[in-house]
Amino acid sequence: FVVGSLSALLTKSKVVGYIGGESIPPIVAVGEGFEPGVSYIDPTVKSVVSHIGSFEDAAKAKETALAMIEQGADILTANANQAALGSIEACKARGIKAIGIPSDQNAAGDEIIASSAEDQPLLFSIIVKKAIDGELEPKFYELGYKDDALHLIWNNEVETTIKDQINTIISKINSGEIVVK
Repeated sequence: FVVGSLSALLTKSKVVGYIGGESIPPIVAVGEGFEPGVSYIDPTVKSVVSHIGSFEDAAKAKETALAMIEQGADILTANANQAALGSIEACKARGIKAIGIPSDQNAAGDEIIASSAEDQPLLFSIIVKKAIDGELEPKFYELGYKDDALHLIWNNEVETTIKDQINTIISKINSGEIVVK
């Protein structure tokens, strides 16, 4: 939701893209959260979403990214592990911006304007603590910005007003004012 909102705030073409790796529940869920985040900011912005079926195939991610760019996308997000590097290459080649996910990808280049990074050690420590305390249940644990399990790491050129808008959205998600499914 947050990455979709940021994409909608930054787009000039009114077309943004999300590339997922394999179509597994956590990757699909991020894509499903992306589109409502875009619409929350501007329902006229078009979201192009695709899953490439791989976490390693950088060539396929690049090909998919280039196809999205041909459709007018000027902000891309790839949640595809190693394959995401292909998407970043396409952004570099075409001079458009990208948002990194699920790790800090800011060092990949100036085209990365921000990264929504998971704090994997924290996620594991929460689950291990629940197990040690006898509180671990066989269920899905949804952890996010409120739990410090997600962090938005800004790169260079994002305006303060946009950062403030995104921080407000994160606060509204944390307070329950915005419900992300």
